[in-house]
Amino acid sequence: MAQTKATQPKFLSRIEGSPSSNANTYVATAGGNPFEADEEEEIFSKRKMTLNVPSNCSGDLQHLIVAKNWLWCLFTAQGRYNLLRFFLPRAIPPGQVALDKYLTGYKISNIFLDSTGHHLIISLVPKSAAVSADFLYVHSTETTTAQQLKVRRIEKFKDHEITAVAFNTYHGKESTTGSILLGTSRGLIFETELGAVNDTQRKQLYDLGLGLNKYPINGLEVLRVPNSNRWIVVAATPDSLYSFDGTLRPDERSLQPLFTSYVNGEREPNCEKQKTDLSYSMLRIFAPPNSKYPKQWAWLCGAGIRIGELSIESSSNATLLGDTLIHLDFDKVKHLSYEERRVHVPKSFVLTEYHAVLLYADHIKAICLLNQEQVYHEAFDEVRVGKLLNIERDVATGAIYVYTDKSMFTLKITREERDIWRIYLNKGQYRY
Repeated sequence: MAQTKATQPKFLSRIEGSPSSNANTYVATAGGNPFEADEEEEIFSKRKMTLNVPSNCSGDLQHLIVAKNWLWCLFTAQGRYNLLRFFLPRAIPPGQVALDKYLTGYKISNIFLDSTGHHLIISLVPKSAAVSADFLYVHSTETTTAQQLKVRRIEKFKDHEITAVAFNTYHGKESTTGSILLGTSRGLIFETELGAVNDTQRKQLYDLGLGLNKYPINGLEVLRVPNSNRWIVVAATPDSLYSFDGTLRPDERSLQPLFTSYVNGEREPNCEKQKTDLSYSMLRIFAPPNSKYPKQWAWLCGAGIRIGELSIESSSNATLLGDTLIHLDFDKVKHLSYEERRVHVPKSFVLTEYHAVLLYADHIKAICLLNQEQVYHEAFDEVRVGKLLNIERDVATGAIYVYTDKSMFTLKITREERDIWRIYLNKGQYRY
């Protein structure tokens, strides 16, 4: 169907014909406009994405993360590490900074981005016992024509490997993160606030590891129930899903009072344990774009993917409601070698309104949350497109990104609700 020039998104230049004068010259997506709907199109479809990376920053892609259309990516080549930041809707030159001088004796384990796209945390782990775990904080600012990235080492968290971050979407803004929670490889939960100039002192709020040398917090979320002062914190470890809740004063900026009754022994956090052979788990929260509160949660654990809804009652003691299990048949691969198992166990996943999209070592697939049927499968040829690394979702826009060490892709979603009525009808739950 022909589209007028006005409906062409500014950040996507057409492959066919003449590109729009408003097109973002730093970003291109193959296959034309991925937002043109086609009734016959599959629910999920992959489109290759090309970034105009400066020649001095080329190399293998190591990490990519996106929030509010701000795309951050880390390239490495011959011991050089370059961090880039692109704004997808407009053609602003990418921000860039070299990280080489910060990484002597370290390797990057993970990166975390806040909901505004302006605060990035880079978790560092030592290559030898001579140094301690550390992390970098990168704050970004921009004008209509340029970007600036400022990197700082956060010394007060030395010897703590950061494995999860819960950014505060309610108090955070472009200049400061607001109070955020940091989870560590030993099960500790800290609170701090990071900004362009000043930081607050760290506070240890809770210890899930209870002295264990290795008990990583793999997921961490901070939520506030709509129209109330009730706050919820959810933390995931390899074998457990914990939830904390409490009421805070409207002017309270710290989350420490929420944990006081738990630290004093007056209450115990809600804990759901799951037997597992995995060394990790993953927590995902889904919220439709522009919504004020998440709609559902999903936890990838030893049994598969558990999904449910989040409490919206200000006076309720429950936090994670419902518990549907998507079986992933982990038991069937226990006897396989490591190389064989890695093909059958998901490395990561994202959540949409009706599907979970799972990333494996050499393919991605989508499973419907309502009937557990596979609706999409896409293989990635490592020789042709590179090694699959991760899948990310921009919470603000709902866009999904898949990347390898050589390529980037967007995963277009076309009317994923199209068959939901049929599923409810088959279950006898459809109402006119």
